[in-house]
Amino acid sequence: MPDKKYSLKEVEKHNKDNDAWLAIHGNVYNITNWIDQHPGGSVIKYGIGKDATNMFISAGHHEDALRSEE
Repeated sequence: MPDKKYSLKEVEKHNKDNDAWLAIHGNVYNITNWIDQHPGGSVIKYGIGKDATNMFISAGHHEDALRSEE
């Protein structure tokens, strides 16, 4: 089954700590349960509801940071 596609308009609706999505490199991530585990602390909240690609890159993340640990 193909992955579901979300628009940035849809991402923008999920802009709260208890319903937090962001986009990186055109992929959408639900980070709601990850916020408290983020190694960089609460700075991840600045990307909620947005395209956080530039923020992700400028923080020096390696592409491996996008891998799911599920």
